[in-house]
Amino acid sequence: MNVIRIEKLQNHRALIPLVAGWLHREWGAISAYHAPLNEVVRLQHHAATDSAPFTLISFWRNLPVGCVSVVFHDNFEQPWLTNLYVDPVYRERSVGTALVQAASLEASKAAFQKLMLVTGDQAAFFARLGWRILATQHFGSTLTIMEKSLLPQTCLEADLLVPQTYPAINTDHHLSPR
Repeated sequence: MNVIRIEKLQNHRALIPLVAGWLHREWGAISAYHAPLNEVVRLQHHAATDSAPFTLISFWRNLPVGCVSVVFHDNFEQPWLTNLYVDPVYRERSVGTALVQAASLEASKAAFQKLMLVTGDQAAFFARLGWRILATQHFGSTLTIMEKSLLPQTCLEADLLVPQTYPAINTDHHLSPR
C-alpha cells in the first residue's frame, strides 16, 4: 500500500491556513515574503489556477505532511520550484522526493521545458533527482541555483549522459534452434 499521496492544493482549499503556517514557520524568520497573510493570499491564488502557479500537498495516509509550489518570478521565463516543505516527523521517508517528482510532472504536463530552483543546503538532494547546478553564490550563506530539463531525452542524449553497461555475454554456450 502506497502511503504517500500527492494532490493539488485547489482540491484542498481548507488546508491553505495549515500550509501558510508551515511556510511561515520554515522561512518567515528570514523573509517578510513569508508573512502569514502573504502566504494565504499567494496560496489562494495557486488554488485558483489550473496551471502555474500551483501548489501540491503530500499526504501520509490521510494526514497532510508537506507541500511544494511551482511559481513564476519576475524577469524569468521559466517557472521555479519553491516552498518544498515536509513536516520534520515525515522527513527521510521519500515525501520530499515524491513532491519534487510530482511537481516536475505537473510542470511538464503544462508544457514547460524546464524548472529552476534556488536552495541553501539541499543541492545534493536535488542533484540526486536529476537537477543540474547552474551557479553558486555566497551572501553570508551559500545559495545554489539549479535547473531540471522537463523534455524527454532522445536516445542519443541518453547515451551521452548515462554510461551504458551491458551484461556479459556467455560465449561458452551456443544457442541452437530445437
